[in-house]
Amino acid sequence: MAEPDNQQLLVQFGEDTLKAAADGWLAGEYGIPGTRDFTAMPWKMRSYGPSSGTWEYRYTGGQFIEATPAKLGDWKPVIDIEADGKKPGTFHTNWLYTRWHGWEREWMRRIGITERYGANVDLMRDESRRWGGYAGQDLQMGSDRIEVLWQYFPFTTTRTDEFGIQWAFKYSGPYMYAYSPTTGNGYPIRLTDEERANASRERLEARIDRWLGNQLGELVDRLKNEHEDLTLHVDLPGDGKTLVINLIKLPSRGQRLGVGTAVMRALTRHADERGYRMAATPTPEFGSSRAGVARFVERFGFEKTKREGFDAPKWTMTRAPQKKET
Repeated sequence: MAEPDNQQLLVQFGEDTLKAAADGWLAGEYGIPGTRDFTAMPWKMRSYGPSSGTWEYRYTGGQFIEATPAKLGDWKPVIDIEADGKKPGTFHTNWLYTRWHGWEREWMRRIGITERYGANVDLMRDESRRWGGYAGQDLQMGSDRIEVLWQYFPFTTTRTDEFGIQWAFKYSGPYMYAYSPTTGNGYPIRLTDEERANASRERLEARIDRWLGNQLGELVDRLKNEHEDLTLHVDLPGDGKTLVINLIKLPSRGQRLGVGTAVMRALTRHADERGYRMAATPTPEFGSSRAGVARFVERFGFEKTKREGFDAPKWTMTRAPQKKET
C-alpha cells in the first residue's frame, strides 16, 4: 500500500503546465497523491546543513538513488530503494529528502564526524573524493538513520475533542503546538528527547490522543478565562503520567489576591484525580525568585527532587499524587 501523502506535485510554472498537471492528477496518472514521474521529472538536490554542500543527490526513476561529490558529476548508485521496501510510484519527494539525509548521517559517522553542526568541512570534502569507497558498496547505508525533517515538512492535523472544542496541531520540532480556534488559546506541547528522536506521524497522533484525553487543555482554558492575563504553560510529556508546570505567572494586580493559590489547587486536584505525579523547576520567569517560587509550590506538596537513585531528573521539584481521605 502506498504511504499517505499530503504534498503538492512540483511542476514548472506556467498556465499550460499547471493545466496539464491538474488534468493528469484528476485522471490518476500519478501513482499516489503527491508523487510524480521521476523519469520525466527527475529529482535532484545538493546537500545542506551539517555536510555544507559536500554531496549532490538525484533520483531519475528505477531502483537506485545516485550521488556524486558536489560539482564533479560522477554519478553512482548509493541507495537501493527496493532494499528499503520501496518501489517506483509508491513514495514522494519527502521520502527522498529523509533517505539521503539518513545516508549522509551514516557516512559522516563512518568518517568520524559525530557532531551534527560545526563539522570539519575540509575533512568531508577530502573524504567525499574517495568515491570508490562509498559508491555501490553498501546500498542500504543509513537506512536505520532516517529521520523526518520536520522543520521542512511539518506535521499538521486537526481534532475536535469530546467537549466540541476544535484544535489544530503542528509539529516542526522541538515542540508541538496546539491552537484552538474555538477559544483562541494556544499551548506548547513538550516532547521528550525519546519522542523527538523517534517521531513519526503515528507517534505524534498518539501524543495528541494523550494530550486531549487528560482534559488538561480544557482546564487551562477555564483557568485563563477565570483569571485575566494569567500565563499558564503545563504539559504531560513522555508516558503522560507527570503533569509538568513549565510556567505560571500572574499579572501584578492578581498577586496576593489568592489567584496563584486557586490555580495551584485546580492543578493539584486535576493531578490527584488521575494519579499523576507533578513536576516543576522554579525560575525567575515565574515572576519571583527561585526561592520564592519554591516556597510557594511547597505549600501544595512539592518537594525538592532527590538526586540519589533518580534517573536523570529534569525537574528540581516534584509532587507525588495524593489520595483523598475517606
